[in-house]
Amino acid sequence: REIQYIVILAPEKPTEIWEYINRFPKIRYIKGSPLLGEDLLRANINFADKAVILGKDLSNKPTDGGSLDEMLDAESIFIYKAIKKCRSM
Repeated sequence: REIQYIVILAPEKPTEIWEYINRFPKIRYIKGSPLLGEDLLRANINFADKAVILGKDLSNKPTDGGSLDEMLDAESIFIYKAIKKCRSM
């Protein structure tokens, strides 16, 4: 099967893991935000077969219960809706 492109759209390059994932062909990093439609279009989301929404690593941050989890869920839902809107254009 043909190797597909993987595009990582994030405000900053994932420095800790980049040396491991950059070994694979067709991995591209695009600086931007998945929350912004223009960045999603610049990353060619309308040609994507799949999209993966990754959450932030908050393992070292204190929480006050469920409110932090709810905010992460809200951001993921917003990204999903932004992707869906771009793909319907």
